[in-house]
Amino acid sequence: MAILVTVFLMVVAAFVQAMLFAKKSFSHFEYRCNFDRPEAFEGDQVELVEEVYNRKALPLPWFKTEITTSKWLDFASSQSVITYNSRFVPSFFLMKSYQKVTRRWKVTCLKRGVFDIEKVVLVATDLLGQQTASRDAGVRARILVMPRPVNLEDTFVNARYLQGDHPVKNQLIPDPFYVSGVREYRPGDPMKNIHWNATAKLSKIMIRNMEYTTRQSITILLNLQSRPFEQGEAIDSEKIEQSFRVATALLEQTLEQSIPVSLAVNSNTENVDKITTETPQQFGREYILSLLRLLAAMPAGSTQDFLTYLRNLRDQQGSLSSTDITIVTCYLCEEMYQFARQCAAQDKRVTFFLVGYPTEPLPEDCEIFCLPERETAKDSKDEEVAG
Repeated sequence: MAILVTVFLMVVAAFVQAMLFAKKSFSHFEYRCNFDRPEAFEGDQVELVEEVYNRKALPLPWFKTEITTSKWLDFASSQSVITYNSRFVPSFFLMKSYQKVTRRWKVTCLKRGVFDIEKVVLVATDLLGQQTASRDAGVRARILVMPRPVNLEDTFVNARYLQGDHPVKNQLIPDPFYVSGVREYRPGDPMKNIHWNATAKLSKIMIRNMEYTTRQSITILLNLQSRPFEQGEAIDSEKIEQSFRVATALLEQTLEQSIPVSLAVNSNTENVDKITTETPQQFGREYILSLLRLLAAMPAGSTQDFLTYLRNLRDQQGSLSSTDITIVTCYLCEEMYQFARQCAAQDKRVTFFLVGYPTEPLPEDCEIFCLPERETAKDSKDEEVAG
């Protein structure tokens, strides 16, 4: 009889504690989740801070959070699960009475974009693990990841150099191998070009005079079509991401040289009426930062055919008022060359940055930068291995 009473009391106790945990687990309970900064660059490591506060006498012997976010946010030392574009990160806690726990996740930003902690599910069980209670934490943490600039001088070469070196007039990127003498320093000249021996001899600051110097305004045309006639989301998404990095490097270069710049893209951020992007011509650190934020939020795909976009810009009075136009593109075609020639006839210089290696002969009257052949061979080899 005593055994039956004991069993009965144990069953009642198990039932009562299960109901108690089901009802009280999330009462007087706080959960917060935030990134330690609102912005970062590709490759940066940031922190995601979880704060769990059990503000009651009832302990939580087994408590778990399930974080849902983008797969492009890599959580260090976590057994996360990736499904399509989402990453699921579990986090376990043992909460005592009136205890506050802060957990810091090291998160690496693998790709540019605007990323949210899309959902956090809180899960708690009773002492015996029989009763499970869960709810949505209702938190939304966001981080904007800007594209990391590439080193243009190390990554790209002038296509003409593939057939022999010769100086190029008015090149955007300073080339240390083509110096035509020295001249006296002028405000705005890069300090890295100071000729120290000449400065010491003449007792005044002297600068290496490059074969070309750009001191005018620039429009950066970013083509988000990875292939001709492509519509919507890009097929070669990695090439498009590299195009964003090239555009970022060009923007930062204009900042270093205090050159007014505008940005034009045949795409736009989501939830806007206009299908393309054209920014005013300005310069300054805050303005460049605003353009990088714009690039971070831009989808990897086009909303208008690039050739159609070029025609529209050409026909609109004042749309291309810059003296220099730099086109970042994944491919080239004859109509682009014709656009460059028409601009040259109006004393506008056009420079192409081809994200790739040309598969056809390039015209000699167009200024084109592309990847060196060895990089293309390496990429092809990697594609074969991946295939």
